[in-house]
Amino acid sequence: MKIDDGSIVPGVGIGNIKLDITREQLLNIIGSDFKERFRENDSVIEVENARFWIAEDNCLDQIGVQKGFTGKWQIH
Repeated sequence: MKIDDGSIVPGVGIGNIKLDITREQLLNIIGSDFKERFRENDSVIEVENARFWIAEDNCLDQIGVQKGFTGKWQIH
């Protein structure tokens, strides 16, 4: 899975992927093509050009995008 585009809204999310959604909700959006690394207090889900940090409460805490993402900042 690759995230090509989407408005980046600080403190809210990127496109249809919003902060504080559950891990299960995120997986419904990104599908099954991902890797997950489990760490002491969280996990990181990785797709082709993005990473999603899942906190201890099982909710999306942070999003990072990389090469190939063409979205733009949007101030709300």
